[in-house]
This record gives sequence, C-alpha cells and structure tokens, in this order.
Amino acid sequence: MDERELRVKFTRLKDYFDRLDMRLIEKKGLSVFATSHGIYGSSSLFDVLELFKRMDLGRRASFIDLGSGDGRIALLAALFTQSAGMEGDEELHALASAAKEELIADIPELARCALSRTDYMGETLSRFDTLFIYADHNWPEEFQRKLLEECKGVLISQHNIFRPDKLRKGRTYWVEQIPFVSYHLNVDEETLDERGEGK
Repeated sequence: MDERELRVKFTRLKDYFDRLDMRLIEKKGLSVFATSHGIYGSSSLFDVLELFKRMDLGRRASFIDLGSGDGRIALLAALFTQSAGMEGDEELHALASAAKEELIADIPELARCALSRTDYMGETLSRFDTLFIYADHNWPEEFQRKLLEECKGVLISQHNIFRPDKLRKGRTYWVEQIPFVSYHLNVDEETLDERGEGK
C-alpha cells in the first residue's frame, strides 16, 4: 500500500489501542501489570511502525510476535506481511481477538494476522523468518536452543536490558531512544535495513 493508505490505517489502529490503554489503566490502575504468563506492558505503535518501515517488513515472508499481549504488534505487522501473534494469557488474547474483529472492516489486511492463545514454547516456529519479542526477563536456555534448532531468519528483541548468551547479535536499531536488537538465527547475515542505518 502507498504511504497515505498506510497512514490512514495506522491511525485507525493506533486510535483503537489508545482507547484500550485508557480502559486498562482505569481497570488495573497501571499500564504495566502481571498476567498468568508474565508482565504485560505495551509497545509504542509509533516506534514499531518506524522499525517496520526501516526494515521494509513487506519484503519478508512472515512475522510473529512471541508473547503478543493485546495483539497490537502482530496486527500492525499485518499491514506489511503475513503475521501471527502467540499469547498464553486468556484475558490478553481475548483483547487481541476483539481488536481484530472490530478493526478488520476498516483494515482488511488484518485477515492475514493469525492470533492464537498458546505458549509459544510448545509451538513450532520454523515457518516464521522474522520473530519479535519484548525482552522483559532473562532468556531461558531452553528458549534459545529452540530458536537455534527451529528458526532461520532474524529475531528482533525490544530492549537490551536482558541479553541472550547463545544467540549471535546483529545490529541494534534505535528508534526514539528505544533499542531494537537483532539476532541472527541460522543465517550468515541479517539484512533488515538496506540503507545501513542503526549500526
């Protein structure tokens, strides 16, 4: 889609999740809270949109958000390519499904986003060449082994406070002072940004 159409659809998506954020803060008292599968905290759609544009996500075959929360990143990725989100928490998965159902009439590209309530550790990830995770805890050795055994492509980790010790680091892409760190998964070179930015 052209830039104008992308802007219109992105604005519709962002407005929806801005309202959801306000409802969650009213209900939970905080924008970050514990769930049955860890800590929930939303990513900035503006920041991730800029990342997706810089990495030209539309050139990539498939995308998955591991621990997709309310679905906003997986749904945003569907504006560019086939996408998926896996979330173990029932409440968050329900929010993601409701968002897709409400927005799909205005944003038909959301039909190519598959949202599932599941623990991604029990799923095969080999069909995805681009993986995304919000790194809010230490990287279990079992998870790192799974990525190296199953995947071929690139993993993007939002934030670098916690770092894996078995994955080969690529570039760090800075967007509004937020680091998005790339890791090679059984590929010699990661080519997210053809313009050579963010080294």
